[in-house]
Amino acid sequence: MLELSIQKEIVDEYTSNPKAVMSSLAKKYGCSPATIREMLIRNGVPENVRKGKRKIPAPRKRFTEESKRRIAKHYMSDPNATIRSMAKEYGCHHSTIWRILKEKVPQDILIQRRKGVGLPKFPQNIEQEIVSKYLNNYDTAIKRLAEEYNCTPETITRILRKNGVTKDFTRRKAAEATANKRLRRIPKDAELLTPNKAWILGVLCGDAHHDIKNGRLILESGNKRTDWEFLTLWRRRLEKVYGIKCAKWRRGGKVTGYVLTSRAVSNDILRYLPSSGAYRWRVPKVIMEGSSEVQREFLKAFFDSEACVNEFGITVKSVNVDGLKDILQLLSIQGITSKIIGPHYEDQKKCLICGRRSSIGRTTCCFCGSKKLEIVTRQFYTLRIDGYRNIVKYAEKVGFDLTGKREKLKAIIERKRKFIVDPNWRIEEVLKAMAEGAKSSMEIAKKTGIKVATVRYYLNMLLERKVLRLERVIGRRKIYNLHN
Repeated sequence: MLELSIQKEIVDEYTSNPKAVMSSLAKKYGCSPATIREMLIRNGVPENVRKGKRKIPAPRKRFTEESKRRIAKHYMSDPNATIRSMAKEYGCHHSTIWRILKEKVPQDILIQRRKGVGLPKFPQNIEQEIVSKYLNNYDTAIKRLAEEYNCTPETITRILRKNGVTKDFTRRKAAEATANKRLRRIPKDAELLTPNKAWILGVLCGDAHHDIKNGRLILESGNKRTDWEFLTLWRRRLEKVYGIKCAKWRRGGKVTGYVLTSRAVSNDILRYLPSSGAYRWRVPKVIMEGSSEVQREFLKAFFDSEACVNEFGITVKSVNVDGLKDILQLLSIQGITSKIIGPHYEDQKKCLICGRRSSIGRTTCCFCGSKKLEIVTRQFYTLRIDGYRNIVKYAEKVGFDLTGKREKLKAIIERKRKFIVDPNWRIEEVLKAMAEGAKSSMEIAKKTGIKVATVRYYLNMLLERKVLRLERVIGRRKIYNLHN
């Protein structure tokens, strides 16, 4: 251990200099930071000082006896003078003023002033008037009442608390006042059903969430580029229709989406979608009877939210079969043939804390991070648009706003067009997959991304040409091999 004189020197330097750290002192005195820390503990340096929360204290302002008498006289002569206002006036801390008053002012005067003698008092009828104004008008704030009655906000708060108005009511009142203010900001033509509003309704039937209780429209997504492209479209359309700026939605400290909070917007949405949620949504009647442009925008938003584009065509999975039937009817109005397949069943993991569902492979909840999960079985249905003509009609009449899905759909249409012109144009991919070890039609389809029916067509044609041979049949599964 270091000598006592050196220890005292180190402690003085560490406590007086905010820039001094343990590592620099250890380097200076030729020891380890652990030695410096142990020495600071032994010399009684508090933990918050050791953690670096140090500052050089400002020199305390000293008042003469004459100044103290003047402060006391000021306090006793002015009934509206408060300790904090005097501290601000004399340029010191309020505790300094309080210490001077305790020394120079008689105790009975201090007790009277602290209890409120000298402050403005209101008769019972005026207090009832203040409470009724606050309760009946949501635009009336405490500060506005204090200005009207020429008193401090603390006096108004004391009167409200005395008459049974709690803090919870005050918070609720402030929230409703904010909603009422936003109610007036909505444009007059916002109640009309436009293509942009139809797009918003389509997203609400898909990925978005309508929090009816708090009057919020929320769209939350992941961190992929396509997800944020869709979130940006959501924000712009909402601001264009309702004229209210969206706020960022955060989960776990990270921005995961956008939210619009407005009671008026929520009421407007309820006119079209009285029930929300994955199991209860339905296509609004005004959309079913609306113009072709409105129907197309609704379909585009819904398929941007829910659709998956692959070699089989365009598919949508949902637990709501009635909602899918409405979508099927809308597609038929546009001349697009589709079909509903199901029911299917899959296992998921349900969180016992937040109730959200995650994929079967997860060990923690993807929303709250809890490990308390149980396995549940979900029943769902699939809506599919397949066939070259139907996919081309969908691309021409509806399409996608998202760049990734639009390009993928364009590539699928091009491949299907090549197959119509030359049915054998992908036969080389089948032969390559078989050379790599694929033996059955399912294995070849997985490797190449070709439909199983198309793969079987190619295999039968290759059998006729004697390029392949059938080795064996296991149940319904046929095993093929190339001729040497």
